[in-house]
Amino acid sequence: MKAATLRAFLSVHSWMGLLAGMALFIAFYAGAITVFTHELSTWQVAPAVIEKAPNDPVDAAQSLLDTVIATHPQVADAFLLLLPGDHGPIPRLYWYGAQADASGGMRQYQAAPDGGLLELPQRVGFADFLYDLHFTAGLPRVAGTYLFGVVSVLYGLALVSGVVLYAPVFFKDLFALRVGANLKRLWQDAHNLVGMLSLPFHVIFAWSGAVLCLGVLLLAPFQFLVFDGKLMQILEPDFELAPHVAPAKRAAPL
Repeated sequence: MKAATLRAFLSVHSWMGLLAGMALFIAFYAGAITVFTHELSTWQVAPAVIEKAPNDPVDAAQSLLDTVIATHPQVADAFLLLLPGDHGPIPRLYWYGAQADASGGMRQYQAAPDGGLLELPQRVGFADFLYDLHFTAGLPRVAGTYLFGVVSVLYGLALVSGVVLYAPVFFKDLFALRVGANLKRLWQDAHNLVGMLSLPFHVIFAWSGAVLCLGVLLLAPFQFLVFDGKLMQILEPDFELAPHVAPAKRAAPL
């Protein structure tokens, strides 16, 4: 490969890595803690709403469902019921319907210690802050999500250019850690070793980040050219954002 081509790839690798790296530092550290978002949420609300896990989780879940539907009959159209387990020690019901959306989004219910019905807060501080930080870097949700989509694309460019640069000496220098007076060479060897060994994970992070943050833009042509602006209405039931419409079982008038 010509020297000018290598210098071009080196510039791309360096600048894309620097630009993406500052945002990725936030995303990675917040994301590592966000893995435990359910445990953090349970820990934050536990003192006020949890006494102990029920003896029979299924009966407790059924009792919660019956209580919620008796209080809010419209919940029966679309809800998510979580049994005790990884998401917490007691059953929890999530509802996202038209009335819930009008009041600010998804509602969460669980049984109160006295046997009544307890509606949980929509956000629980630290856990939701970290979750938003992972996706938006603390910026407004839409702007931050698109920003991280662009960052993921830059991240991918840095990976591709890095592989192109390192491919010619891959087998010779992969495990070379030249310790000596040249500290810059040692850091470069460590960078190459860690980067190549963790490359599959980096590819997954870059690809998934771009798809999750920018994927909705891929739907835009279908939204306006195929579905006449009604694509999101069609998709809402599949994402449990709206109740499924029961079939009328009769032909529409012609």
